[in-house]
Amino acid sequence: MSGVGVDYGDLGISAAIDRLRTAEGPDRSLDGLVWLHVGLDYPEVRREFPPIGPAHKVNGRTMEQGMALGLHGVEGAFLVPPLTTDIGASYGLLSMWFPSATVDLRTGGGQKLHRATLTDARAGCHLGLSLASGAAALCAALLMASVSIPRPDFPGLRTAP
Repeated sequence: MSGVGVDYGDLGISAAIDRLRTAEGPDRSLDGLVWLHVGLDYPEVRREFPPIGPAHKVNGRTMEQGMALGLHGVEGAFLVPPLTTDIGASYGLLSMWFPSATVDLRTGGGQKLHRATLTDARAGCHLGLSLASGAAALCAALLMASVSIPRPDFPGLRTAP
């Protein structure tokens, strides 16, 4: 991570959802915000190196600390997958958080608007919207659903304050 500043903006979940809704294209800082809140390490079998989740320290700082300091490339240093552009990556998070959830993913409505409806017995029904992609809409729904249930105990998950 270099000293070049990048503005990640408000690190809160509601701000991340708003940004997911209005973003019109790929933005690695959005991937970083999603990973910060619901980041789970991919199974190690998917890659040849150990996972780095948001709670692990890189250069002595957690992902949240690095983002708050405006450090450039935090999303790269923490090996954040392209969650808002790769539907497989966003579905991977969904399957770990909500293994029995159903998802209805649609695009249209007179404009290029992506909608993801996540329905889960524990978390309820949550609608994520995005101009950018279906994956970003699914990430928005996932962020909304994640605050309605206790956080699962997965390695790499950011601990709640």
